[in-house]
Amino acid sequence: MPQSNPKTILVLGSSKENQLGNCLQEVFRHALFRYFNWSMRQLQTCQQALAFLRRNRIPLIISWSEMPDGNWKDLLRQLALLTRPPLLTVSYQPTGHYFWSEVMSLGGYDVLVRPFSAPDVFRMVSLAWENWKEGIESARS
Repeated sequence: MPQSNPKTILVLGSSKENQLGNCLQEVFRHALFRYFNWSMRQLQTCQQALAFLRRNRIPLIISWSEMPDGNWKDLLRQLALLTRPPLLTVSYQPTGHYFWSEVMSLGGYDVLVRPFSAPDVFRMVSLAWENWKEGIESARS
């Protein structure tokens, strides 16, 4: 049964590396995302994302590893200051296996390596949303 309320994630990456947003737009056109009413909002910088997050609750950010005004570590530090921070998944071009462990050990949610497949991205986004939602519900208790 499809979900009636739209669920939005934030995709963050500079316009030069808009490949992340373009690739994910293709993925979000897949029937899985349409059926479950997922959408994505694209921004380019950490500062734009933080301003947006102060006004909107978003469960997940998929971010390129580098942005014009910082990197994923800078963003993660700023997210920790929010009341209900979104989970952070970092995307990058594979250059080494240490990156995943670094993201996880510093508090990121996951790593998304290109090329993207719609089922894999859908699974990651859905699990992140459930994890974020459970965190909010347990904080209320």
